[in-house]
Amino acid sequence: MKLRMLQLCLVWLCILPTAQAQKMPFPQYNGEKFALLDAQTFKPLTPYKYESIGTFKDGLALSTSRSEAGKLQYSFLNPQGKEVIAPTPNRMYEFSEGKARIKNGDRFGYIDTQGKAILPASYVKAQDYREGRFVVKDADLRVMIIDEKGNLLQRFDSDINYIRDYREGLILAGVHENEEMGDAVDEPYNRITGEFNFYDKQGKKVIDLKKINEKINYASDFKNGVAIVGFFNRAYEPENPTVYGLIDHKGTLILPMIYNFVEFDKAGYIKLQTYSQSTYQNFYGLADNKGKILMRCEYTMIFDPIGEYRLFQKKVENPNEMEQFPDRYGIARLNGDILIEANHKDIYLHRSGDFMTLDSLVTIDKTDYQQTTNLYSYHTAAGKTIHRSQEMRVYNNYFEILEGDNVSDGHEHRVGDVPFEYADKLALLNLEKHELHTKLVDDIAPFRTIVKGDKVAIREGKNWLYLDENFERTSQTYEGASNFGENEYATVKKGGKWAVINKMGVEVTPYAFDSIVPNVTRIKFNKASNEFSAMYGADLLYEVLRSSFLPSGNFVAQKNKMWGIINWDGQVILPFQYEQIQDAFYNYVIISKAGKLGIVDFAGKELVPAKYSNIKVVNDLAYVRENGKEGLLDLQNNVVVPAEYDTIFEPNQNFIKVVKGKKIGYLTYQGKEVLPAVYDAVNLYNPQYQLFITVVKDGKMGVVNSEFKPLLPCEYDSVFAETYQKYIWVKKNGLQGLLDDKGKVVVPIQYQYIDNLEKDNYSNNPRILLAQLKNKWGILDTIGKPIIPFEYDYMKLDYSRQRVVIGKKNKFGMMRSDGKIVIPIKYDELGTVEYQNHLMGIKKKGKWGFINSAGKEVIPATFDDAKAFAQTSNEQNNLLYFAIVKKGKYWGIINEAGKAVVPFAFDQIDYIPYNTLQPIQVTRNGVSESINFKGEPYTGE
Repeated sequence: MKLRMLQLCLVWLCILPTAQAQKMPFPQYNGEKFALLDAQTFKPLTPYKYESIGTFKDGLALSTSRSEAGKLQYSFLNPQGKEVIAPTPNRMYEFSEGKARIKNGDRFGYIDTQGKAILPASYVKAQDYREGRFVVKDADLRVMIIDEKGNLLQRFDSDINYIRDYREGLILAGVHENEEMGDAVDEPYNRITGEFNFYDKQGKKVIDLKKINEKINYASDFKNGVAIVGFFNRAYEPENPTVYGLIDHKGTLILPMIYNFVEFDKAGYIKLQTYSQSTYQNFYGLADNKGKILMRCEYTMIFDPIGEYRLFQKKVENPNEMEQFPDRYGIARLNGDILIEANHKDIYLHRSGDFMTLDSLVTIDKTDYQQTTNLYSYHTAAGKTIHRSQEMRVYNNYFEILEGDNVSDGHEHRVGDVPFEYADKLALLNLEKHELHTKLVDDIAPFRTIVKGDKVAIREGKNWLYLDENFERTSQTYEGASNFGENEYATVKKGGKWAVINKMGVEVTPYAFDSIVPNVTRIKFNKASNEFSAMYGADLLYEVLRSSFLPSGNFVAQKNKMWGIINWDGQVILPFQYEQIQDAFYNYVIISKAGKLGIVDFAGKELVPAKYSNIKVVNDLAYVRENGKEGLLDLQNNVVVPAEYDTIFEPNQNFIKVVKGKKIGYLTYQGKEVLPAVYDAVNLYNPQYQLFITVVKDGKMGVVNSEFKPLLPCEYDSVFAETYQKYIWVKKNGLQGLLDDKGKVVVPIQYQYIDNLEKDNYSNNPRILLAQLKNKWGILDTIGKPIIPFEYDYMKLDYSRQRVVIGKKNKFGMMRSDGKIVIPIKYDELGTVEYQNHLMGIKKKGKWGFINSAGKEVIPATFDDAKAFAQTSNEQNNLLYFAIVKKGKYWGIINEAGKAVVPFAFDQIDYIPYNTLQPIQVTRNGVSESINFKGEPYTGE
């Protein structure tokens, strides 16, 4: 089965639809570090300095490297290998819909693809941005939904601790048995135990799953109008089996909860699974998103679809086989209609419905050695055999048949998407006519995926020509040619000049142009040959010109070394009087004259004079650079912001960030100054949402309000203030205090340390504060009045933030926030608690034991060392807890009753595995080995 899945993966990789993914750079490891390599030349685009390089998402790849001090730092690379978001020690995550999470310390925020902050790093948890929504947890662990403008839509009750991403406008939220959110909770083994609902984009509850079936403790995200729901029984109790079904957007159960497993396939259909108690085997079926059964649960496997078809596997009676009921392969449509019965040993399915079968040939060589080779047969969907070969590979619209050795240049070639070169003979098989084209093709012009009716520009020798819709060669040849764009025109070259032709091959412009830019999304310009062609991915040898926003049928062209714009019949739209056309949009064109940039309309009327070194248009405002300074103009050449700033950033929430002499300020969209450019840093992400905006000036911090009026002067070492807090935390001259939202002192700035101990239920505002004064610890209320006197040598919050580890004279205990001692101050040391209300390690007279949450010693202090209790599960999926402890020189493992389950015989025990069926890694007498939970050698049984 593993081999079978590998074969299917290889076939699928061969037919991936976009050439762009193929042409993107890829990471290469040299044994020590990673670099980014060009997909065509295989030359490094970056030095070999990265710890990791991820895949490109939203045009950027997440990378990690080490600073000079050896610390891990994160950055983003563009396809040219440039670090467009500079290295930072703050943890960054991959982009989703143009936004990425970033973690600063223990807080999350969001940035855009320019690295600019969208939401500040002030959230305890955060998920990927999806469907125009941010899902975060504030410092009070309250789940919030925020729209793309930063407006708060919903702040859930405090017991809601679990939420997933938006899918189809709905999001799942509820009470989960662990208090995680996002990455780690989308698994069926993580149970939701309490309230469990779907909410719409405004945060309104629309589906209550407990009303559908009170046993439901799992739900998937919505896909194609349905979601999987079910009951997962961790204990495998016969009376409560694990079952799954389907609901629709209205919360109606359209497929009953009777299946052992339910999952979506790649085409959006639903794969069903049942389990046979008699044969101990899983059987699979198929349903649609209306709950209709398409294939009964009688197949040993139903594979994910390829194109419009899918493979399936079924046991078939065959007395000639050693196995009476061997598995055989067949082909069905997406909806389950069977086309080819399950009677093939193996099948490679192509998206057209054609397929290849694989037969084994046994030959005897001169040494009488029995050798098995493969013979592939290509068939139509109707079962007609077209070709047989010892080697065959599947491409997007072709089967490619190689008559020689494999090409080993490392490329993933795809005929029809990118130019290709092969050292061996190549045949293209037209899947419409099932005819072989055996002549070697020297080049194919880049273009989108071939579909029926497309013409294809190819080169044979020095001549370019077209394959027509039947993949037959046209008689007309050219010196150069592009493929046809969506406007059904192409550019061709004869006698050193270019023209535009239609799909009939008729010239609609004369051969009068030095160059014509194909009307595609991106093109590349070869300076040496003065020619353009389509560009995919990264290419450092070419300049990039955007022309995708031109009106349909218009082309950027060059004549007598000057550039202009023509339409499909050669009429001049924009005169040939410009050195360069940088960008062409629907209503304006950025042009170059005498080495300077300006803006004209399509009639050539000047909108912005050509006197700037750089121009960028955003939201109908022209960002211009002149004499090293930047300003803003509208498209009627009216000055919005004078060219007096070093940098002007793109608008954010109707405000524009400006930099003058390395100092930061903010303007309105109309150019009015709201914050002078005097600050070193400004934490602004959305004034409509922010109550406080922290600013930095000359190394000191201050605060302005949402109206940009000063609230606190820049005289503090640090300031922490965010929305929903009515208090501002400040530090001055090394001491901490608390101010209210008007800047008035409520807790004097005299404490060495202040931290939240308890917060109210509706905001991030503390009610009780843990504080240090003159090296002694105590507890205050939020007006600075001591509740617990400053008489302790040590205080530290435990994981719940409701209890405090306390210490006097090198002895330790624990108290509640109301001052009640729950563990007396008599222990040499207190350990940690990994799971709520579980056992805590205590050290007394040099020995370790364990106490429960009530402070009772349940495991005597007899161990020389101890680690915290860890959670695992047994074969029945019941939760168990074990601790690694030490007696004398050796380590062992005990259970919650203190009984040794693994004897004290090991120099080292690494960790408790997630399941008792997994091995425990130990070291004995300097040698590493694996043991089971009885301390015996691990055999895998």
